[in-house]
Amino acid sequence: MKRLFTELRALQKKNNASFTLPWYGVIFGYILCGVCIANGVWWPYLYSIQWGKELSLEWLASLVFSILQSIILLQPIKVSLSVLTQLYMYMYVELIFAAPQKIKLVHRTRGAL
Repeated sequence: MKRLFTELRALQKKNNASFTLPWYGVIFGYILCGVCIANGVWWPYLYSIQWGKELSLEWLASLVFSILQSIILLQPIKVSLSVLTQLYMYMYVELIFAAPQKIKLVHRTRGAL
């Protein structure tokens, strides 16, 4: 019995062994994220220098307004529509698969009367 448990533990360790990255992989990931963010900020900054102050402020206001509009108005609408669609699909599938069972029950009870 002890041999069986030992073999099972060895098999579990063998199956659970997974590949992990070295410790400096996390640092590399953070550096890569920082470079991507810096690159995303750098190009609009260069364009804003070329456009001038007034056009840059208009562009910034437009960007902030569109982000706020998306957060406050569009995202709740999308979530609500998604929930309603899933609810409708669930009710439709339930009606299709549950209806034959209910019909059989109705026929059985009518026959018993």
